Amino acid sequence: MKTTISIHTIATRKSHNFIPSELVALIESNRASWTKGDKEGIFFCSIPKEWVKGEIITLKEGEFYDATITFSARKGVAEEARQEVKAKGIADAVHSADVILYSHELLGKDASSDAEFEVIAIRGLTETPNPRPLNTLLHNVFNLSGGTPVEGTDAEKLEMIRQSFLFWKDKAMVS
Repeated sequence: MKTTISIHTIATRKSHNFIPSELVALIESNRASWTKGDKEGIFFCSIPKEWVKGEIITLKEGEFYDATITFSARKGVAEEARQEVKAKGIADAVHSADVILYSHELLGKDASSDAEFEVIAIRGLTETPNPRPLNTLLHNVFNLSGGTPVEGTDAEKLEMIRQSFLFWKDKAMVS
């Protein structure tokens, strides 16, 4: 039986270098190579890094950046507004790329289609793997609006927060 996949509206916030139907076909054909996420219903699938534009910039001490801070809900998802910081500059090199898939059951009322799985993020990774952005992780750990609850002990969650902070403390998304 063929697995059905669609691209959730939340994953279309950024522009990348692929044709959506080709991305879906690649994910479907690589079903056997999906890796499980940290929760039931979450999977990762590698994609060619050339399909993804760099989206992270490492900030340099003493440099000034033309930055924007937005406070809005992500499109296609019923959630409270959250902040996002973006800086102008040259993105860090992408070493690998993947997509994050959520099952229809996990998305629940936030599903944007009837597909079994939806791509909710398309990531260009500067390290493998990049920790979740701290703001996203905190929404998840504390089960806040728009977050996907994280399983694990308090010590495991604290370690995830520590790793996220250490990675993201000198980084921003590229505007």
